Amino acid sequence: MATTKKKTTTKRKRKTTKGVTFSWKRLLGLDQIKRNIAKQTGIPMTKAGVERKIGSAIIALIVGLFSKKSDKKEKQEEENPIDENLRL
Repeated sequence: MATTKKKTTTKRKRKTTKGVTFSWKRLLGLDQIKRNIAKQTGIPMTKAGVERKIGSAIIALIVGLFSKKSDKKEKQEEENPIDENLRL
């Protein structure tokens, strides 16, 4: 008979107590400085924020390209209406 091993997972215990954390960045005020720079410039300082901003810019560019093409077609139709009855 073949024996099968059971997969066991062990949970890691936290080394710190809940609610008590220490951050040297927070102690020096780096988080606040970065947040203020991001607010003033409009450029996020986090990797996720930069990716989100670039992604939304690309989507806006693509949507803008498609809407400009459809706007041009609509303007051409308004400027040069073609009446089917007037064709030779």
